[in-house]
Amino acid sequence: MKHTFAIVITLFAVTACATPYQASGLRGGYKDTPIAQDTYLVRFDGNGFTSRNTAGAMNLIRAAEMTLDAGHTRFLVLDANSEVDKTWVSGVTISKPGSELVIKFVTDGTEPEGSLDAMDVIEEHGPKVKYKGKYVSR
Repeated sequence: MKHTFAIVITLFAVTACATPYQASGLRGGYKDTPIAQDTYLVRFDGNGFTSRNTAGAMNLIRAAEMTLDAGHTRFLVLDANSEVDKTWVSGVTISKPGSELVIKFVTDGTEPEGSLDAMDVIEEHGPKVKYKGKYVSR
């Protein structure tokens, strides 16, 4: 019983709040992997206190931030997936959402159908997840 209690307390201490917008770490976060020139796999994993909507919003913000960092203003979402990883600890189910995007930066001066303006994405989703990154306002 003491062992089970210690596991639950440790788990709670490690995940005591929702995943912040950060690079992947113990409490979750984003990770991006290049696939081809100007094309990336962007993944955000939340913890048990992060909602599926928040994970998706943070992943879109990461895609937008990467786009701006690369000197572009727009990106296309080529593929999108989300899932919830369920873990059982001492009879308690912990659901951890994940979001995965494949994005491609858009050549400046073009606006392909379905492309997203990176600053618009940050302005729309940033307040929902308390984004405090370098692109808070234009």
